[in-house]
Amino acid sequence: MRLPSGISSTIDESLFIFETVINDIARNAREAEQATRRMQLSIQYNPQLLYPGGDPCSVDYSVYAPAGDEALSATQCARR
Repeated sequence: MRLPSGISSTIDESLFIFETVINDIARNAREAEQATRRMQLSIQYNPQLLYPGGDPCSVDYSVYAPAGDEALSATQCARR
């Protein structure tokens, strides 16, 4: 499940839904991807992250550890 929490994630979610709907209509994943890429270009959406690693499984442990027990554990990341 995707849960948007800001402007960037809301745009991401909108693009995901757009691609899903186009794929359902066209029954063509490549066409849906191209339509979504055109939509992304038309709104000039090109997020430049300050730091990579919004997913706990993609960050160095020195960044992850201070986040506390609420974040995903390393074993949960390994199961993905």
